Amino acid sequence: PEEAVKLLRGIWTARPNDPVLLDVLGLALWRVGENAEAKQLLEERLTLRPGAEANLFLAEIALEEGRRATAVARLNSAREIAEQSNNDSPPLDAVDRLLSEFKGDGDSNP
Repeated sequence: PEEAVKLLRGIWTARPNDPVLLDVLGLALWRVGENAEAKQLLEERLTLRPGAEANLFLAEIALEEGRRATAVARLNSAREIAEQSNNDSPPLDAVDRLLSEFKGDGDSNP
């Protein structure tokens, strides 16, 4: 995983505004435990173009950090984007599964 991050960082320097690359790099960073940087890149990605995957990854990070209300909001955004676009959508069943699991839980740290 660390090698993948290193490779992706190199590509990112050449293509800093590529939303798909930011999705992949953000996910890779999260997988190696770099949550703060992963969140920053995924948020940056969302300023370039709304994306279901970025919202799904941010929801998973929020769940890992115990921020369930934030996760639900991100999952709702991912679902909305996925329903509107066939090109930029994670599996809706994954979004729906997480939503049903965590809907209605509180969050004191959004």
